[in-house]
Amino acid sequence: MRAFCFVLLIAALSASDWRQWRGFSRNGLASHKLDLDKLPAELTPEWSVETGTGYAGPIVSGASVFTFTRRQGREVVQAFDRATGKPLWKADYPAPFKKNRYATDMQDGPFSTPLLYNNTHLITWGVTGILSCFNAASGKLEWRNDYSPQIKTDNLFTGVAASPIGNAGRVYIHMGDDRGGKFLALDAATGKQIWATDPGAGPGYASPIIHNYRGVSMLITLSNSSVFAIAESDGRLLWSFPFKDQWLENIVTPLADQDRVLVSGVRNGTHLLRMEMQEDKSWKVAEAWQNAGVTMYMSSPVLDGDTLYAFSARNKGQFAALSIATGKLLWQTEGHQATGASLIQADNAILATTVEGDLLILKKDKEKFALAKKYKLANSPIWAHTALASGEIFIKDETHLRKYRGL
Repeated sequence: MRAFCFVLLIAALSASDWRQWRGFSRNGLASHKLDLDKLPAELTPEWSVETGTGYAGPIVSGASVFTFTRRQGREVVQAFDRATGKPLWKADYPAPFKKNRYATDMQDGPFSTPLLYNNTHLITWGVTGILSCFNAASGKLEWRNDYSPQIKTDNLFTGVAASPIGNAGRVYIHMGDDRGGKFLALDAATGKQIWATDPGAGPGYASPIIHNYRGVSMLITLSNSSVFAIAESDGRLLWSFPFKDQWLENIVTPLADQDRVLVSGVRNGTHLLRMEMQEDKSWKVAEAWQNAGVTMYMSSPVLDGDTLYAFSARNKGQFAALSIATGKLLWQTEGHQATGASLIQADNAILATTVEGDLLILKKDKEKFALAKKYKLANSPIWAHTALASGEIFIKDETHLRKYRGL
């Protein structure tokens, strides 16, 4: 609980920004309180701009909003004025992409949400494996590492999708495909490799998190067949736990709190692991519980105290709440709710943006699904994760970036 309160404090210090995948603390947490008794009847966009296609979410910092999209075989990085939507700069480069023949309904990327590191380095991880760092103010390319010759994208089903993460002057990525790969630490200023670790399997699509426990800062993520943790200091593989999926689709970003690590998969259900440091400083990981009935696919959960709020892929889409202590299902909706949903936890509500273009405002309730309001945000699919910063909502639908205010 102490760690969770610390996360709340840190998030409050950066309430006006949304600088990476799933927000400041990478867990869907936003420091914003809604007046649930005075929600507006409708949400009207302040502005919208055409940006291109792709599923990468927008990020927000200070007076700027950044997007990462695709146009005519090129990956496009753009900056816009937060207040007006006016274009500030644009950079692009060729990124021809051959996706898996079974992924016919998916767009051609990019899927990875950019990272704004230290408020100066805008880092993008392209669908074919091109890692770029741009000057956030000017759009100037600072450095680029092209890993595409080492990645067979049709072996990744939809190509690179995990979002990069940064800390202590470094950027971290899991590079590779279904044949294998390496987890890399790179200097954020230069792109030079600091260390590389083979976790024993190629990347999944889940984005890594950084978690501190027992004095050890570790990177936790999913490969295509396991959950694993790596020491941030030197890249040592601390532990690995089998988590195999028939189609190698480990997509959900893990959640960590103290010794607990929560993971979920579309065919594996939801599992809670517990970490234990041994006397010799090695690590032991064991499963505390599993719930086969809640199967998250492309939607990552949020944790409020001891209650986990999630979107399950079962029955054509169900919202659900679980006890983090026991895995017991507290409630779930009947189904056919949505194709998918990105979840954000505000101070007193859960915001769920559905693929179908709706925003649902949910009251935090351990006993029932409590819908406070439903808004229509877009008439085309919203696969990208929503950004919430100081009550401003930024969405990326099929082709446009849109800003809403009023919550």
